[in-house]
Amino acid sequence: MRTTTADMVVTGMKIITANRKRPVEIMFQLSAPENAHYFEFAAKSTNGHCAIRLHRSEVVQVVAA
Repeated sequence: MRTTTADMVVTGMKIITANRKRPVEIMFQLSAPENAHYFEFAAKSTNGHCAIRLHRSEVVQVVAA
């Protein structure tokens, strides 16, 4: 698996964040792109849908792009 920062996450990626064990699939971005510090995403997981908030410099593991 490779890693990337949160500001490089795009729709369709499957990622694993630091506080999760299973991957989530990014459906779309909730926050405005102008927000310089945090990104919010709607995601689909094995348990349903969830919202994820990541600091722009936070590192996530990319399972599939």
